[in-house]
Amino acid sequence: MPPLSLPVPTVSRLRGVAEELCLCTARSLGRSRQAGPVTKLIHDDHPAVRWALYLIAIVVVVTALDLLEDIVAPLTLALVVGIVLAPLADMLERIGVPPAVTALLSLVFALTGVAALVLLVQPFVGDLLTRGSSFWFEARDTIRSMQSILTGLTEVTKEVTEAIAPGDTPAQGADMAEQVELPTVTDALLYAPAFAAQTLVFAGSLFFFLLSRHQLYQWGAKLPGPVSVEGLQKAEYRVSRYFIAVTTINAVFGVLVAAALMAIGMPSAWLWGLCAFLMNFILYLGPLITAGVLIVAGMMVFDGAMSFAPAAIYVTLNMCEGQFVTPTVLGRHMRVNPLLLFLSLIFWLWLWGPIGGFVAIPLIVWAMAVHQERHHGHEQVDPAYLTEEERAARDGDAPVSETQGDQAAPPL
Repeated sequence: MPPLSLPVPTVSRLRGVAEELCLCTARSLGRSRQAGPVTKLIHDDHPAVRWALYLIAIVVVVTALDLLEDIVAPLTLALVVGIVLAPLADMLERIGVPPAVTALLSLVFALTGVAALVLLVQPFVGDLLTRGSSFWFEARDTIRSMQSILTGLTEVTKEVTEAIAPGDTPAQGADMAEQVELPTVTDALLYAPAFAAQTLVFAGSLFFFLLSRHQLYQWGAKLPGPVSVEGLQKAEYRVSRYFIAVTTINAVFGVLVAAALMAIGMPSAWLWGLCAFLMNFILYLGPLITAGVLIVAGMMVFDGAMSFAPAAIYVTLNMCEGQFVTPTVLGRHMRVNPLLLFLSLIFWLWLWGPIGGFVAIPLIVWAMAVHQERHHGHEQVDPAYLTEEERAARDGDAPVSETQGDQAAPPL
């Protein structure tokens, strides 16, 4: 194989870039006082270079999150669930339960809740899919009747299609459509190991986070940036308080939806209420999807204008909840720009799907709480979040224990 040869101008350019990089490294180490224009831009923190580095860092981080979705997504979900369950863990620790047992009980509580939701929703989804086939045939008949009414428009469309595309194109598309197959049991079995691995990552991360979150906060407070342990605790408290408030609102909303649908004779009304409860955690998009599904379900159950009654009831209740109840309950505690909420929801849904939709709002609430603490370090943690010993130590009535005050954060 002949040796690789490059043109002389290319070699000269590569040599110049290498010299600039060497001069940049030497200047950063204090070994040289001479530098070229590239080195000067980097050393002087030029705005263009700084923004370029920010853009590169964002692209690298987003790409890494996408490629490592199978690991990072369940890990992030575990951290969010751990922050939400932090008040429960603190309550168990106050009554004398060991930290390891507290973390284990919280993990069992989380897994039991997820399993219960799956068992409740599974029959509902199966019934909806079964009825969906009959609805598809009804919709096809409706479309055919509309096509027969608009015969003239159909003929014009066919003529335009034949003039633009070959005559065998629709047949090829039909053949390709017939070749599409639905997922089988074998496909589900192939995905089972990946699902089990993600569940293991979630369970292990949740357990160890609840077990060592105080040490993690101490370690995080030592990182660059004025974020104290109390600031991280305050961010944790805000997220848990937000989730508890939203869960309460959504539960009442789900009960009202179920009662209203039951009053008009909608089958499986309580399952629709459960669906409304779950989908309401996904801001904006969750209610939109639920309303669309209710339109389809209403057309499957009722006739005429009554077909839109379930969706109309749901939209009315959702508007009342979104315009009056939620702002009243969360308005004083959650000062986040709605645009940031929407962009965060879109980004995480695009990146991780349903898991991203669940963690999007808690993550932005946590990030804004940490940001506020960094710029307003004088703010204090809510006393309701602290234990009696922490309150006493904070008020000066009792000294802080050595394990809390002098113990260094373990290396990670």
